[in-house]
Amino acid sequence: MLNIRPSLLSQTLFVKDGPLAFFGQTANLHKPMRKLMTFLNQNHSIYLVGLEKSGSFVEHAVQASKKMLPKQMLLLGNSYIYKYIIPGNGRDSEPYAISSYYGHKVIFKSEHNNVYVATIPNVQAMVEPQISDYININEILYNITALKCDLYYNSLVPVVMANKLVSLADHPSSDLLKTFAQEKIIQ
Repeated sequence: MLNIRPSLLSQTLFVKDGPLAFFGQTANLHKPMRKLMTFLNQNHSIYLVGLEKSGSFVEHAVQASKKMLPKQMLLLGNSYIYKYIIPGNGRDSEPYAISSYYGHKVIFKSEHNNVYVATIPNVQAMVEPQISDYININEILYNITALKCDLYYNSLVPVVMANKLVSLADHPSSDLLKTFAQEKIIQ
């Protein structure tokens, strides 16, 4: 996209399933990814978000959202994360998950009362991020709200569409799988 038509970057919201992070053996890829986010932020517009559907942050967001107003966001820094979500003490001088993440987390309650745990890219990891540390946070959260889908709890239209396109329909696929399995068992 960058090579063919860079103007499309400012018109596209990239949505990743899960946080903006690399885990295990790929964890060090967060460094070049942060450099890429910095480059794209300085030279173009980048709209990227990671959305979590499960886990301790999502469980906490459901509870915290009961005290949040619509269109309110909660920026997650070390003091909040280690006090309310993850037991224990983080290192005061190192931001949460600095060795794998290339973004900061935020809990967002939309005007429709949907609650999202989003990771939004940052140029530099901060122990206590401020709104200015998130790349294009306002535009990203606005678009997440606009893409809401009522089919599933806190779902987004593009995610539901992608899941529908890659899933097998119940009737024809179950018959095909049953026939295939029976043929293999008989042989």
